[in-house]
Amino acid sequence: MQADIPLHVHREDQQMVSEFVKRKVILDELNKNGTFMLTFRFVKNEKSMYVAMKIMRMKKPDDHLIIGLTNIDSQMKQRELLEKKLTN
Repeated sequence: MQADIPLHVHREDQQMVSEFVKRKVILDELNKNGTFMLTFRFVKNEKSMYVAMKIMRMKKPDDHLIIGLTNIDSQMKQRELLEKKLTN
């Protein structure tokens, strides 16, 4: 997964994603909270979009993980617009 970060993660988010997407960090979070979640900008065809990544353990066998990405680009852009309006 670490090798794919330069290819698929926005340049400004790469360091943050590299820090959090480590086996120990993910497993510690799964053991503590049952899920691991991270929001970052995903790059596809030279266009970036905000995604929310969620990782969970399968119930049986529990040594497998399910990783899902949800496109939250429109929600994040609306949030940025609202924050910009509030600061002006």
